[in-house]
Amino acid sequence: MELLYNGARYLMGFGFTAAEELRDVAEHEAVTMAEKEDQWEEQKTTMSSEIEALRERITSKAEVGDSTDAFRWVDLLCIVEKELQ
Repeated sequence: MELLYNGARYLMGFGFTAAEELRDVAEHEAVTMAEKEDQWEEQKTTMSSEIEALRERITSKAEVGDSTDAFRWVDLLCIVEKELQ
């Protein structure tokens, strides 16, 4: 009887330890994902700023013929930015 009791206690302890390890892994993954999301937000902000700067530079300095090609590049950057989101 004591052997069964000790065995059950061991199994319960093992289950608790496994659950704790899974919780730790889940917490670590959540922190990692939050950091990646912060990095993506920073990249998104940086790319948006670059796109706006390019638009201003293009419209203020470019000739009409050059602006069409430049706007294609800006549109391409917008697509890339949306894919990163």
